[in-house]
Amino acid sequence: MQTSVHAVEALWIFHPVIEIPLAGIMYRRKLHRQFPVFFAYILFQVVGFAILFPLYRSRSSTDYFVAYWIDAIACWVFGFKVIHEVFSDVFRPFPALKDMGTVLFRWAALVTPLLMFVILASSFSGSDALSMYGLIAAERCVRFTQCALILFLLLFSRNVEISWRKQSIGIALGYGWFAGVELFAFMFYYGGAITRVAESLNIAAYGLTLIVWITYVAFPASNTLPNFRNGQDLSTVDGGAF
Repeated sequence: MQTSVHAVEALWIFHPVIEIPLAGIMYRRKLHRQFPVFFAYILFQVVGFAILFPLYRSRSSTDYFVAYWIDAIACWVFGFKVIHEVFSDVFRPFPALKDMGTVLFRWAALVTPLLMFVILASSFSGSDALSMYGLIAAERCVRFTQCALILFLLLFSRNVEISWRKQSIGIALGYGWFAGVELFAFMFYYGGAITRVAESLNIAAYGLTLIVWITYVAFPASNTLPNFRNGQDLSTVDGGAF
């Protein structure tokens, strides 16, 4: 058991080791201007680690529980904002798709909080186990919605021949992977409790997500509009390196 705890802590420490250079590279290449929400999300994760990790090691279950779920809810909001930022960047040359994406986000912004409110209101009844189950059910709802939005983005970007070497696509791929693994990890949540397997899966998945992000940010590639099937060659987007 102690070895398992140390492995989880080692995986967790890996996160800021990647996040800090990732933020530094984005700032150096002025990508924080192109993706300000994503840049803020990375900085927020570093701050979250500085708060949550000491509480986790102190074994103060109540303090850690409160801090963890405050951080989680803030990350849910950040996640939707990051996905919307990616949508806007990918579909900027296609106003119709961009407008459709905006409509989808408006519906998601309306339906998801309402569904979460219903789940949480029905679960907070004085029972800690039931309250925990409600929080996990709300997170499942959020991750499912985020996965659906990212799947829509990736499918349509392929149909209009957007290069998957774009930084915005890399952000979407990384976040979609993490959200998908979290959905899978829910099968290891028993009786409203987060098992060591689920915890390890989530931490390892986010570590791989950070590797994807820093790879896309660190290595530039062509950032051009797609060539449509009628053979018309469109001009290069003036959107910075990648």
